[in-house]
Amino acid sequence: MNFNDMKGGNEQPMDVMYVQRCCLRHIHEVLFSLNVALGVVLGLEFGYDGVFVPIFRLEQILYHQVGLKGGGGATSGHLALFLCTVLLTALLALLVRCFRRTSVMDYILVSAAGFVALGVAPACWFYINHRCGWSWYPAETAVYSFFAVLYLFRKWTMPAVVTILIVSVHYGFWYLRFWEYPHGSAELLAPIVGFCACFVWGIDVPVARARSGLAARSGV
Repeated sequence: MNFNDMKGGNEQPMDVMYVQRCCLRHIHEVLFSLNVALGVVLGLEFGYDGVFVPIFRLEQILYHQVGLKGGGGATSGHLALFLCTVLLTALLALLVRCFRRTSVMDYILVSAAGFVALGVAPACWFYINHRCGWSWYPAETAVYSFFAVLYLFRKWTMPAVVTILIVSVHYGFWYLRFWEYPHGSAELLAPIVGFCACFVWGIDVPVARARSGLAARSGV
């Protein structure tokens, strides 16, 4: 067999597959970082302290010095929150990127990221609204965390469409909770970003598992 034929027939699909896996992992890392960053920023801004000083100072700069006074200050406030979230996301993504080849980071991205995606929005809601300890809401999150365990250990046998529907119920539930007790429209992003992070994590888990199996068989 001609080497060029073999290269053209076999290597190209492998290259395409490798690029797709790399893109998937990059998206997974960014969404994981964004989910954590958004939860932290929302918790600090709307939680017990009530004022996240970096956001407040940046908002004042945007309002008084830049002149963003639309919506009675809503424009400057949302932009300040957005910029702080982007900055923290970039820092976390850089940290993940630097340690992505370590076993600890691999464990976080493969095993822990799903639980983080499922739990950031509820944790943020409890912290902001001070309602932890008396409702059944923590049990709802625990049930979905159990589903994540089943998925990780290949015990989840539901079709993909049904799985997406079930996960959507979780994030729809928490979206309604944020809608019930609004402190700012930015809070509604928490379950939306969480759903995207969980969705990409669900795709990345079997890919990472296959990659690990291939490495083990090749002795890498």
